[in-house]
Amino acid sequence: MKRIFFLAIALALCACATNLPATTPAQGVFAARGVFSGALDVANRYKALPPCGTPMVIVCSTPAVVTTLQQVANSTNAVLDSAEATVRNPAFAGSTASEKALAAAQAAVEALTAITGTLKLQ
Repeated sequence: MKRIFFLAIALALCACATNLPATTPAQGVFAARGVFSGALDVANRYKALPPCGTPMVIVCSTPAVVTTLQQVANSTNAVLDSAEATVRNPAFAGSTASEKALAAAQAAVEALTAITGTLKLQ
């Protein structure tokens, strides 16, 4: 029962935190990293659930969903790493590259939070 409660709370927190205001691309990328961490925590907790089909399991995870979560989380992390490198590089200060890096990071995080937001307890 505690698992269900925690998973529901974590999903709600991730759903609320996707569009954080930022005054600079760097702030936006770091905010996106924070949202990613929350969504990744939800994904990891879902993955830790026993697989569906196990006898006498009330809450379970589907292997196909776990695989998708891992792939999207890995891709999102790579995009965030690239965005961080871009906004930290003085050569890109004030350029559209920083804005594009932020947009890519936000889109990647939104993709992961969209998936974690639709996880259903089976």
